[in-house]
Amino acid sequence: MPGVTGSSGRGRIRMGRQRAGPSKGRQDMAAGFSEWKVNRQYSVNDRTAYLGKQYRCLVTHKSNSASNPKTATKMWQKYTD
Repeated sequence: MPGVTGSSGRGRIRMGRQRAGPSKGRQDMAAGFSEWKVNRQYSVNDRTAYLGKQYRCLVTHKSNSASNPKTATKMWQKYTD
């Protein structure tokens, strides 16, 4: 059997590596949300995802490391339906 070690076929199953980090959960991201990025122009009502949470932009701005949705609470609002 492919992917199984041992002569009886009851060995360990080899699993592929899983990606970790901010892109985790991308499959669960609601339509219209894209991953937040540095050096990107955001407009009012743009929607983004950051560290597994979804946010709506409150102020037009060009993003930098200090303007991420988690810390820049005057620029971003947690999104709820």
